[in-house]
Amino acid sequence: MGVATRIAAAAAAGLCLLGGTAAAMSGLLQWSDLYGRPRPVGRVREAYGPDPNQTGDWWTPKGPGPHPLVVVVHGGCWQASVAGLDIMDWASADLRDRGYLVYNLEYRRLGQAGGGYPGTYQDVASGIEHAVKAAPARGGDPAQLVVLGHSAGGHLALWAGLRGAIPPGSPLYQAKPALPRLVLALGAITDLEHDLDTACGADTVRQMRGPTPEADTSPYQMGRRVARTVLVTGAQDTTVPAALARRYADRSGAELRIPPGGHVEEIAPESQAWAEAVAALEHAAPPPAPPPPRPSRARCSAGRRAGRRPRPGRSRSERPSGSAALGLRTDKGSPRSPTARRPRPGAS
Repeated sequence: MGVATRIAAAAAAGLCLLGGTAAAMSGLLQWSDLYGRPRPVGRVREAYGPDPNQTGDWWTPKGPGPHPLVVVVHGGCWQASVAGLDIMDWASADLRDRGYLVYNLEYRRLGQAGGGYPGTYQDVASGIEHAVKAAPARGGDPAQLVVLGHSAGGHLALWAGLRGAIPPGSPLYQAKPALPRLVLALGAITDLEHDLDTACGADTVRQMRGPTPEADTSPYQMGRRVARTVLVTGAQDTTVPAALARRYADRSGAELRIPPGGHVEEIAPESQAWAEAVAALEHAAPPPAPPPPRPSRARCSAGRRAGRRPRPGRSRSERPSGSAALGLRTDKGSPRSPTARRPRPGAS
């Protein structure tokens, strides 16, 4: 489904993908503002499973690395009709340009075969495991794994950080899951039991619960967090209100940032909300320092001259110059310059 079709479908469903009239009147970014800007280039698609939606885009930075690995999980109310991984292209490209190896993840969603519980969760887990294994060949450091998600993808990012607490009886259980050192949840839905008053709608949230949400799908109930967790929600976010993030932070001890902005600002690279997310990322997993610039040839020559040893004898300041260097003197009784005019005989 194309971008224009997804936006129209979401607006018709009342899911506020465009940000709504209130956002436009308040001066907040709308989804059309994001989709209307030039699309970044440089992604390389690579599948992690056989289904067409079990895939992701690599955004590979320049330089030798090792680069911290960021797995990005897009939102869109977990629905195929609302959004796909391309909604995170601008955020992914910005992270790449900052020195991070990015795998922007797609997954099966509601409305597609295998989407919902348990398939959506299994896809996110498989995509993360694939990224961890494939990262070293692309200059990435899987030991510096970060999972970043927005909106419904923020819920999946929080879930990814809690996978180690899932009991063996669950279809989502994995014995030794790859756990991130940092979870960044932007405008995230955090509680599938109580976060029903969002733009996604209660029915959609219920479809993502599964039979035991307190054990394996709802971060608010799943247990104590393991990874450092930072929530960033815009103060004017009406899609997923900041009060939901504050409630989760109070329960879990996660760090909370509530900068100005709405739901779109949370993934717009020029916004204060995005700057808050990047600051947390760079603190937890700093990118490699860029190599020092190579000196130019002129600077090299100057450096070589500066490093030469002076020859024995007189210093440069003591060496004669001009006519003195030729042994010629112009004062009386001294050798005359070859161009000096000879006096005529008899002249006094």
